[in-house]
Amino acid sequence: MEKSAARFFCSDAATPIGKLVLMSDGERLCGAFFEEQKFLPQIALCSRERRDSLAIFRDARAWLERFFASAGRRALPHEI
Repeated sequence: MEKSAARFFCSDAATPIGKLVLMSDGERLCGAFFEEQKFLPQIALCSRERRDSLAIFRDARAWLERFFASAGRRALPHEI
């Protein structure tokens, strides 16, 4: 039996310090990296499908907006 390739989804998040690419397995946030960063994590090299509507991406973007607006700087990432 062949093992199927992992499937990842991606979405973008605009931040004051650059655009982040968010990666998910469909349920959990698996990675976040800057689009123009010099060294990319291994997950960034995986094939992926754009899926902006995933709940985890909406939640992550909302958390990032709160964080950069200073209102939620005390919020921890696990709260998303």
